[in-house]
Amino acid sequence: MRILFVIWVVCISSIFGDYSIVFIHIGHEVPSYTNTAISQARLFNPKARIILLSSNTGLRHFYPLKNQCNIELCSYENLPKSLMHQEYEKRCVETSVFWRYTSERFLYLWDLMEAYSLENVFHLENDNMLYADLEPLLPQFQKHYPGIGATFDNEERCIPGFVWVANCNAMKPLAKYFVKKAPERLSDMVVMAQYRKEQSVQSIDALPIIMPSYLSKYSLESPHHHKTDRPQTYSNHSEIFNAIFDAAAIGQFLGGIDPIHPNHEPGFINESCLFNPSFLEYQWIVDKQGRSVPCALFQGQSYKIINLHIHSKRLHDFKSDLPPINRSFKKN
Repeated sequence: MRILFVIWVVCISSIFGDYSIVFIHIGHEVPSYTNTAISQARLFNPKARIILLSSNTGLRHFYPLKNQCNIELCSYENLPKSLMHQEYEKRCVETSVFWRYTSERFLYLWDLMEAYSLENVFHLENDNMLYADLEPLLPQFQKHYPGIGATFDNEERCIPGFVWVANCNAMKPLAKYFVKKAPERLSDMVVMAQYRKEQSVQSIDALPIIMPSYLSKYSLESPHHHKTDRPQTYSNHSEIFNAIFDAAAIGQFLGGIDPIHPNHEPGFINESCLFNPSFLEYQWIVDKQGRSVPCALFQGQSYKIINLHIHSKRLHDFKSDLPPINRSFKKN
């Protein structure tokens, strides 16, 4: 059975390009908005291998999308579980808490990468909308992020809505670190930040969440007084990408937050993010393929936004096949 699995993986791998986009959900019901996130990722990435990893029951509603968007549905019940993953399960004291599963997805990601021998992996959370073809950006990721690149919004927290993993060698120590931290019952956001503090930038580094010109005018300090002594890392390589990534703050400002919370409407200012999204201006442009793409503007410079973390879960409002009119959002 293991031999057949490997043969199937090799055959599937030859169909796609040199990179993969991976969505993961642990549980029996995958949120319906995941459909929109996957369709959006495919719209901009026709050559990507797109994988949805979830339970057998969770995947059952995605068979129409499988054919429509040419994606792979992978059941984690059928995925070989690594020894590290098994150790993680043993070390988790609690078995049914939210933070356990948000962290455990990185063990499943390790299992998937090891089983499929994946390289050049982009892991997106299911409420993230992607607005870029990642294939032409691969050389920049490979050059500047030889290990892992992720969206950190301060020194103590990573919002891992968009995570780049170069290869299994980069993923293995992170998975091992999640195992080590399992008894501490920390969120994935905190574990990722602690891992970053203990590693070199060759192992894990911050993706740019703000443009350099912002740093020349404002200091980086959150409403809850988070600060940093290395502000330049939060605009890492933004001029090379000519873009920034969203660590939730922009998506929350433009779309609001999950309606389970009070005051969830657009205009929300993330209390922990080092920059203030209301100091930027936003506009939607139409690219050569007729797709609407969000941009952030500051002091006359425009930067494409690679992803939007739609915390409100209203992903449909941010699809690129919608007209850009009436979707501009200027600063207060």
